[in-house]
Amino acid sequence: ALRRWLVRDFEVETSESAPQALELLRERPFDCVIADLRMPEMDGAELLTRAAEVSPRTGRIAMSAHNDLETVVRAINRGAVMGFLIKPFTFHDITSAVYRAIARASTARAGGGVLALLESEADGRNLTGWLAGAGIALRICADLDELRAQLGKEGWDVVLIDLDLPTALDALRLVAGSASDASALLLGDERSLVLSEDLGRLGARDMVTKPLRESELLLRVHLLVVERRAREAAAGPAESGPAQLVGESEVMASLRRMVKTIASVDCAVLIRGETGTGKELVAATLHRLGPRADGAFLAVNCAALTETLFESEVFGHERGAFTGAVQQKRGLCELAADGTLLLDEIGELSPALQAKLLRFLETGEFFRVGGTTPLHSNARILAATNRELGAMIEAGDYRADLYHRLSTIEIFVPALREHVEDIPQLVGHFLERLARRHQRPGISIDPDAMEELLQYRWPGNVRELQSVLERGVLLSPDGRVRKGLLPRAAEGASVTIDVALPLKDAVAEASRKAEHEYLVRLLALCEGNVAETARRAGIDRRNLYRKLTLLGIDPTSFR
Repeated sequence: ALRRWLVRDFEVETSESAPQALELLRERPFDCVIADLRMPEMDGAELLTRAAEVSPRTGRIAMSAHNDLETVVRAINRGAVMGFLIKPFTFHDITSAVYRAIARASTARAGGGVLALLESEADGRNLTGWLAGAGIALRICADLDELRAQLGKEGWDVVLIDLDLPTALDALRLVAGSASDASALLLGDERSLVLSEDLGRLGARDMVTKPLRESELLLRVHLLVVERRAREAAAGPAESGPAQLVGESEVMASLRRMVKTIASVDCAVLIRGETGTGKELVAATLHRLGPRADGAFLAVNCAALTETLFESEVFGHERGAFTGAVQQKRGLCELAADGTLLLDEIGELSPALQAKLLRFLETGEFFRVGGTTPLHSNARILAATNRELGAMIEAGDYRADLYHRLSTIEIFVPALREHVEDIPQLVGHFLERLARRHQRPGISIDPDAMEELLQYRWPGNVRELQSVLERGVLLSPDGRVRKGLLPRAAEGASVTIDVALPLKDAVAEASRKAEHEYLVRLLALCEGNVAETARRAGIDRRNLYRKLTLLGIDPTSFR
């Protein structure tokens, strides 16, 4: 199976014994060597160790059974392994592992290691011993300030964050918002698994459940190290910079000019546009081009938080302010400090929160939940919404004074249908980034598929385009995106009626199709977030899961 899959992309040489494999490596260069850790005449880790001595620039992959993690960890500790294949594996598993191993072998990069923010001293002692034994540097940070300082330095691969800490979510946002490319690895109990989807959206790359086990912890750390260094090797200079506002149409050129002009003006900005147009990217660009670029850029989704949680997240809380507040917590206003705070979905705030936010905007002062001491923040406030706030003001649902405070300057982000001429450039941009992200070099798109994209209306805008392309890339066996691999672009906006059926059956079938199309489009807009999809659809999550199962829709395919 290995040979059959690999010959599609590589020249393959097989060896029947470890000595023969080592002899082949001495005779000529190879990009990668794969060894089963349970070889009969020589331990696979030993073979890979010798392979590293013979040909240090060759990628090395260990193949092991799923229940044999101890053997895998021993191979890690010997420094012999750059990638893993856990049986049973798929075509994409093997090709991805090979590309990563090759990238790792070609990356001559010193330093690296793990930062940790832990609740338990015992976990700290265990991690120190385990990682030292694996040759991985570890620094345990005392608090968020030390973590922030270390993230400003080069070389950290992974940040371990204990979810039992009251500051865990702050730490996760800090990692996501930093210039570091370190991967966040969370430590939590079984209950934390139900939050994995939301934590992933906040930037978590993986999670290890407690009690910690050496083999699992080292395996996950190692894989994140490999992924990060593979990203660096694959990305090159073009990927090292921040995301850009792509497009040469007049509306996009005008948007870039507007952003560049007001980036240095230290005032509130309201960014308006439909869902998926890139409002947060505009906000991040304003921050990056402005005088606060060295400060933090933090964002909060107002629609995703209850009133109590919003106050706690934005303003912070004091110890004992409510059940579960076991420690003082600084809010985003404090953490943004001299940086920028984006209030996304600002149109979803309740009247009570509108009043509290208005006071903060007018004075710069706020109180932590349960606090009596006024605090001050110098953060620049940006806001974003897809709602028509003017109509909400007329209906009495939004405060006019808050709107005027937020909208000193307004930026309108165009819908994709308003600049379809930018689609080819956007496609090229996304395919290039997707090729690096998934280690799938040489990705291209058929002319028929491109024409299909140009004809589509894109209700989900640029976000939907990116989601469509990513599914096309992942489903393509040879790296060529074809028309049939773009289901969101292929579906029309209307539902067909089968007049050969009796009226009752025809209506039922049309209703099923309409429900299917509605949920598929809404999931695409929400990037597979089931909770957000249920909220927008006006149904509870359990009912939504039932409908998705009946309609054969997999929400994970939209992430």
